[in-house]
Amino acid sequence: MPHEELLNSFATYIIGRPSSPNTAREYVKDVKHIYTTVGDPTSESISEYFARPVGLARKIRVASAWRTWVEFCTRRGIEVPTTDFAPRRIPKKIRESLEEEQYQSVLRAAEQMGRRGEIVLLLMLTGMRENEARKAKVSDVVTINSNRYLKADSKGGDERLVPVRGKLETLIEVLIKGKSSKDFLLLDSFNRPIKRNRIVSAVKAAGKIAGVNHLHPHRLRSGFSDWLRRKGVDIRTIQSILGHASLETTMKYTRVTSTDLEGVGEKMEL
Repeated sequence: MPHEELLNSFATYIIGRPSSPNTAREYVKDVKHIYTTVGDPTSESISEYFARPVGLARKIRVASAWRTWVEFCTRRGIEVPTTDFAPRRIPKKIRESLEEEQYQSVLRAAEQMGRRGEIVLLLMLTGMRENEARKAKVSDVVTINSNRYLKADSKGGDERLVPVRGKLETLIEVLIKGKSSKDFLLLDSFNRPIKRNRIVSAVKAAGKIAGVNHLHPHRLRSGFSDWLRRKGVDIRTIQSILGHASLETTMKYTRVTSTDLEGVGEKMEL
């Protein structure tokens, strides 16, 4: 098994590519699993590892992690065997989002949940990833040309701006009240930076109250994207607010809902 220090450097390398901290954690876990399974890896043992009867999607992800590990080690003069496992890419599906009625139901549920609801609202009204919401500070609330914005860091380290209006403005006022500029927007009951499991738990609780199954932070991000589109915001602006480097990524978040199809049906009537 590689030394923990080397694996930590690997995680830093992944984030610098850039990729999210979640991707880094998963890649490190995948690399550890390979070493745990095959011991000191050889070309033969790596081939046998990927020949196991495991789901194709998982194999593809682990293969990506291993190729990144090989790239990382090669740069440091460490020899590790490569993998020739290269199946056809699985077509990506549009991310599960929220219909208008579901989005509003979750919004109402969050408004009834007190401090836990504030967590859900921040995700719903900004499209932030959960790790971005955890890092957001009072100082990230800025005023530019008399307009208020919330700054967020994208995966590549680029900053983006989310307009602070309406319900979000009300929420921000609650979150910054009595705090200094260095404080985090989201704190736990002991005034410590909130942890990921608290965010996931709050989102699931809101989903349960709203009657929306399988609700998770990233689904709220997709829901926010669709909400903006229903409001008439153009796709390029949505791309900027979500912090996507590629317009193609934004389009995967933004889907055609049943409500959209009903509207098209009405226009097709002669």
